[in-house]
Amino acid sequence: MKFDPRLIALRNTVGTDMTVVVSCVALADNKLDAVAMAAILEIDPEVVSGVMETAREMGLIAAVKKDAAKKDAEAKAARLPEDWRLMSKDGEYAKQFGFSYDEILSMAQKFKNYFLSSGAKKVSWSRTWMNWVQTEAERKGKKVHHDQTLFAAPPPPTDSRAGTYRIAVDAWRKSRTWNHALGPEPGEPNCRVPPEILREFGVA
Repeated sequence: MKFDPRLIALRNTVGTDMTVVVSCVALADNKLDAVAMAAILEIDPEVVSGVMETAREMGLIAAVKKDAAKKDAEAKAARLPEDWRLMSKDGEYAKQFGFSYDEILSMAQKFKNYFLSSGAKKVSWSRTWMNWVQTEAERKGKKVHHDQTLFAAPPPPTDSRAGTYRIAVDAWRKSRTWNHALGPEPGEPNCRVPPEILREFGVA
């Protein structure tokens, strides 16, 4: 049997049986303590403790868990079905960006052709469609509706940014264009522009 080189390195470090090493690392994901693991493996708890401590120091347990999560995601991923059709909720999502019915149909056809020909696997085809639509909207210069809940609690504005906010608000007031690096635009939830600056430009 071919073992992961990391497990071999751990075995060589602790100097114990490979079966014990593999079992300890595998059982670590179940959050069992050394005594419980020792009872299952029918070995000395001190041996288990030594293996687990060394495995953690080597970052092996975290690495194995990461590998397992990756494999789990890969196992859930699937190719786009040959009979794929756009769900109504996904069509509605595209409408939010101002796409017409014909534009959405065209995008859906390109989406289907592209992923059927590429053979790519995805965990969520609905999320993949959302990314596709947003990319197309940005490419065509359409207004992109950003999910404001992605922002953490907005940091308090500092005086050093007051000038930047004034320039941005002035441009927004004249052309309704906004730099979303500054957070939500005026009038939207969690807008970071200080109220006094909004009032200065008659926006508040």
